[in-house]
Amino acid sequence: MENPRTNSLAQDSLEAIINRLDDDEGGFPSDAIEEARKRAQEITPLLIGLIEDATHDCRQGHLGSCYGHFYSAFLLAEFHAVEAWPAIRNAISLSGDKPYELFGDAITEDFGCIIATLSGDGLESIDELITDS
Repeated sequence: MENPRTNSLAQDSLEAIINRLDDDEGGFPSDAIEEARKRAQEITPLLIGLIEDATHDCRQGHLGSCYGHFYSAFLLAEFHAVEAWPAIRNAISLSGDKPYELFGDAITEDFGCIIATLSGDGLESIDELITDS
C-alpha cells in the first residue's frame, strides 16, 4: 500500500518538499527525502538556502527547532553539490558551539565526509578550517 503523503509530495512544489524537510513535528521526513532525491538538481538551491537561513539565525542567536538544514547537508553531499560548499563552510565556521547547535553530533561524526565531498578540489579551504581557532 502506498503512502498517501508520499504521493501528494510527488505532485507538490519544491517548496512543499522543503517545508516537509523543515517540519519539526512530522517525524523523519523519508517521503520528502525521496522526493528531493528525484529532483536533486531543482531542489539544490533551496537546500542551500535552508543552510544559509539556519546559519544566519544561529549567528543571531535564534536557532529554531526545525531540521531542514540538517537534512540538507546530507542531501547536498549525496548530490555532490559542490556549489553548497560556501554555505556549509560558513555554517561550520560559526564561533563557539554554534556548529554543534546546528548539526549536533553529526558535526564531529559525519561532517568529515560532507566536507570532503562538497569542498571539491578546494584543499586550501579545508586547511583554513583546520587552522582557524
